[in-house]
Amino acid sequence: TDYMNYHIKALDGAGNLITRIGGCGNADCRGPGSKYPKPEIAFWWLHSIDVRGDFLYASDRDLRRIVKVRMDYRAPKDAALP
Repeated sequence: TDYMNYHIKALDGAGNLITRIGGCGNADCRGPGSKYPKPEIAFWWLHSIDVRGDFLYASDRDLRRIVKVRMDYRAPKDAALP
């Protein structure tokens, strides 16, 4: 966890950054379609994380919740436009 910057960093086996998950926000930040869509995954005080299978669980102490994130990689695909 990078609790000073309010996100989780996912690294590969060599320590290279793959992605960042989350951002600074509060309980009102609920993603697309909500009054506060950014960040999609909000953290205020990351406490701990755990990984089980394809899922990441992140505990946020101040927002009093556990966030479940499915870790899924999808390669981009090209499609012809008519």
